[in-house]
Amino acid sequence: GLRGMPDAEHAEEQVGPAPAYPTLDVTLVGADGKSTPFKPNSRTPIPVETPNFSGRVLLIVRPEMAKEDPYYHRRIFEGKTRRFEMQVQGRFKSFSGGVLYMGGELRELRQMQLGVLTKGIARGLLGLLHKKYPLLHYSFGDSAGVEAPRIVFPLWSAADWLIITKEGEVPPELGSRLDSEPEASRKARRNGGAGKIDPRLTYTFSYCSSNVNLPTWTLRNIPIWNNIDLHGFWLDAPLRIVIYEHEPRKGHDPHRPKPEGYALCLSLRHVPDGQRRHASAERAEAEEAEAEATEEEAYATAEEGEEEEEGEEGE
Repeated sequence: GLRGMPDAEHAEEQVGPAPAYPTLDVTLVGADGKSTPFKPNSRTPIPVETPNFSGRVLLIVRPEMAKEDPYYHRRIFEGKTRRFEMQVQGRFKSFSGGVLYMGGELRELRQMQLGVLTKGIARGLLGLLHKKYPLLHYSFGDSAGVEAPRIVFPLWSAADWLIITKEGEVPPELGSRLDSEPEASRKARRNGGAGKIDPRLTYTFSYCSSNVNLPTWTLRNIPIWNNIDLHGFWLDAPLRIVIYEHEPRKGHDPHRPKPEGYALCLSLRHVPDGQRRHASAERAEAEEAEAEATEEEAYATAEEGEEEEEGEEGE
């Protein structure tokens, strides 16, 4: 079975509410293309059910200050440089023997906004990554819309930690550090291969990044690039963190998964004015609460007046 923390209501009581990220609009995209709101830093893993996967997921985002989320700071970020971590646990229900890819795509954008110099630097960095991950696949998109911009890696070798649990055994708990994978098997797994997926087994894995700051939508600590606004690459398009299967072919091999082909699809859209809108919403809620309190006070005063009149009439 799957394992996580207590149900959401009791978890919130025990560890405090998750911090708000008003500049991030995160949704879980289903096989039918419909989106449902997804809460970053949820205290309980969020269920995922698609034709290809059954399990749960957490997206844990590092706040600017540890005191904004001491719970996950202690469990995930303390002593680490990572800016976010995604944790997934479940079973892949159907797998035809291709490569299970994980990465990011820009489904709403035909072509990335890259100048000649920027594209050259990007190709250089991707070339270095390709040496480590021979099955890496990327596309900057194209004007014809043949393939959406994306960069994806074989999940098997790209996952930071991967723990496989047999039937009848208890998988690790989500929401804590998934570092129980033996170092020798981890090193062998991450040599760039594709691995094999067994539908009978439970897979618990994580991916983290020290380079992508989601709340500020910037790239940081990358050679030549630092604190680069991601809007400059793909405007206002949402970034989709995806997992899907693809059978690699020689030559030109565009990845075009169908909506029902995704094992997981998490959409992240940056809302630049989110902080302002969040503050406005809080102000509106406060004003509404104040208006309700004033109305209740007026109602109570009126009732008192009516009682006094009735008392006078009785005398």
